[in-house]
Amino acid sequence: MSPEEASLVKYCHIHPTRETLRSCSRCDRPACASCLRDAPVGQHCTVCLKEAAPSTKTQVIRNAKVSKARMTNMDTPITQGIIALNAAVFVMTELLQRWKTLDFGVIASIPSARGGAGGVANGEVWRLVSSGFLHFSILHIAFNMFALLQLGRFLEPALGRWRFIGLYFVALLGGSLGALLFEPYGLTGGASGAVFGLAGAATIAMRQRGVPFNSTWGPMLLINLVITFSIPGISIGGHLGGLVFGVIAGGVLMHPRYRGRDARRDVAVVVAMGVVAIVLAIVVSKSPVNGTGLWPQD
Repeated sequence: MSPEEASLVKYCHIHPTRETLRSCSRCDRPACASCLRDAPVGQHCTVCLKEAAPSTKTQVIRNAKVSKARMTNMDTPITQGIIALNAAVFVMTELLQRWKTLDFGVIASIPSARGGAGGVANGEVWRLVSSGFLHFSILHIAFNMFALLQLGRFLEPALGRWRFIGLYFVALLGGSLGALLFEPYGLTGGASGAVFGLAGAATIAMRQRGVPFNSTWGPMLLINLVITFSIPGISIGGHLGGLVFGVIAGGVLMHPRYRGRDARRDVAVVVAMGVVAIVLAIVVSKSPVNGTGLWPQD
């Protein structure tokens, strides 16, 4: 080494025993080849790269926003199909009402109508599902379908089509169970129980990934819970039941460690929760102690 080169030799600020002729273009401190990384301008040492990197919390939030933006533009056939089915049922029920040929009690989720005719308690278990597609006004269906569209754009691409269907119907059945628990003789219908379940699943999924509760679906969920308890006529049991079942199912199906690894396990979770909701709904509807419900509306 010539005297001129020897005078230029410095020691890496990360590895003090290593000689180097190079330096970081950001902090201008000497650094060896193993400590330098290519940058848009020059090379940066690993210390500078670490200092310039956003925090883990910021990265998670940024990635979540990017994923959400990408998912928004992806095809969501199941979400669109459920919305179309709800719209078709709404149009049909509106026409049948005008022709005086429809009684909402025929498909509403009630254990037994006053007077003892029909209901889940008398074997009409299909009401637990049909009630989730029944809406009483244009505002009712518009609000539910808008929320379903937003949540479906986020959840369906993340879960996959079949898991999304499973999550939706688990939340729907949970909402019907909640309606029977809280308002056994209420005329209950709408997709809001399932929508609350999807909102709960989205919130818990983002929380599992380190995203703060107040940065994504959390505030929307809280606002709707406040509305649920504040405005008369809203099915409190339907919303809470859908939320509880959606949070549990979503927490399992979308857990970062296990998501998508075992299809049989996911099917078992969905089927088991659906069966539990149906069995409990039948038991509750036949129970003589459930005459007034947990939150009577009258």
